Amino acid sequence: MEDISLEFGESVAIDRIPSNVSLQRGPLSYKASYSLEGKTLKVRREFEERRSGPVCGVQDDQDWNALREVLLRDLRGQVFFR
Repeated sequence: MEDISLEFGESVAIDRIPSNVSLQRGPLSYKASYSLEGKTLKVRREFEERRSGPVCGVQDDQDWNALREVLLRDLRGQVFFR
């Protein structure tokens, strides 16, 4: 789990924060939440993998590819402020 707090100055106006993200696919789970509390942006990211064995198959590759797309989109999310 990753928790980040980013505090903005009083003169900064925050126009937009990223949307929350959630993916549950096979043994993979990823969630990212964004909340604005006053002038503080709070970000929480959680990743969980519940694999039953050490060998990956075709479905595992598809699950990881789906996670990669969601993760890249989330990590490229932007905060708009002025």
